[in-house]
Amino acid sequence: MEETETTMDFVDSKRKRSTQKALMTKLYNELEKNMISRDNIDHVKVLFQKLCERFEQFKNAHLQCLDLCSVPDVAENLELTYEYCLQNFVEFRERFSQWTATDEKTPEEDDACSVASRISSASSGSAISELRKAKAKRLVLEHKLKKMKERHEFELASKELKLKKQMFDTQCELEEAALEESVWREADCDKSGTKTDDEDRAAINLSSLAPRSATEYPGPDVHADGGRAGVLSTGSVGVSD
Repeated sequence: MEETETTMDFVDSKRKRSTQKALMTKLYNELEKNMISRDNIDHVKVLFQKLCERFEQFKNAHLQCLDLCSVPDVAENLELTYEYCLQNFVEFRERFSQWTATDEKTPEEDDACSVASRISSASSGSAISELRKAKAKRLVLEHKLKKMKERHEFELASKELKLKKQMFDTQCELEEAALEESVWREADCDKSGTKTDDEDRAAINLSSLAPRSATEYPGPDVHADGGRAGVLSTGSVGVSD
């Protein structure tokens, strides 16, 4: 809400500044038109005094607008415009002084020129001083904005680094959990009776040393029958050697 009000104040102040600038331009045009003839010298002096007053009002409106501006680029553009207007005013003041410089000046004319010159000089000096202050303020704001951006980037980098560390720690915990699970799985297999390689070799050796049964040995081809004669397994009778 406060930011919105500040923006509205800036827009209103900028509008007033533009109005003062337009009125000052109108006075310039009237002065140029009347300075064609020296018969209009009295009217020209009156217009020039109005121009000095108008420039002072424009300067105040400019400073107020600059004070409410929060965007560095816009503030810089306002300053450039003001410097251009100030330069025009100083140059026109010199032209006015030369235009009114004659050998037939009356004391009243000298006083009028002197007053106008003092007003314009004071306005110029004050404007330059205020311009320097405004420029210094702008530089401070730009520096502050730069530091805010750097701080924001640093915070983002810190958050990213913290997230990467958390991911790394979680990955380490996951690998440790997988290793622990593998160890417990092997221990569970051993406990449930799974034979090791040594147990398998011992079982094979014991089976090779066990005595064979009668059915495992081959029977004789010839059976003895009362001496030297025997019956062949094929059923024929033969005499042994």
